[in-house]
Amino acid sequence: MTRYRRLARASGNTDGMFVLFEPKATRAKSHDRLYLYDLGAGRALAVEADTSQEAPLGRDRLDGLIAHLAGRGHSALLRRFAIAAARLSGAGGTEAERTLLAAAEAALVAHDASALEATRAAYNGTAAAAGAVGLAHRAANAAGFLAAFAACHPDAAAAAREAARMAHLWAELSTTGPSADALTQSLSDWLLDHLPAVAERA
Repeated sequence: MTRYRRLARASGNTDGMFVLFEPKATRAKSHDRLYLYDLGAGRALAVEADTSQEAPLGRDRLDGLIAHLAGRGHSALLRRFAIAAARLSGAGGTEAERTLLAAAEAALVAHDASALEATRAAYNGTAAAAGAVGLAHRAANAAGFLAAFAACHPDAAAAAREAARMAHLWAELSTTGPSADALTQSLSDWLLDHLPAVAERA
């Protein structure tokens, strides 16, 4: 338990409740990483087992693009990206995931932050369980659900960032899906493919 707390402090947040798990079946794909889930912030952290330092979950390639688009007000594109990231991680197979994704898609038209907040509030307990129990048992479908949950974040940039992180984590845990690097490349390609359309409307 001491090691668990030390890793939580290394992540830079000691306020949330963390659950630690070590991927065994996916060790080769995850490069000896450990995983923490911050129930308070609702986000997963990857930690290098040998250094206790936080490792990126596909952020290096994507965060710059997301920040650039957010700075230019392209919230609709970022929301579509969050939905695409969730679908790439297999979200949509359960009623809860379909409800979350439908709310995210509705926000593209209605721009109703309160509706997104209400939808997320209805699934806060499920999200906490997915993080604390599903991820603790290395369940890739838990990461897929959390990607759909992230897509409903009222802030489109936050939705894009966290959905991409959860999709990357899904790929690290999945035994049948693409590699995490391949999925992150697919997400990068998705954004880059849509940049010309953004430029034309600018």
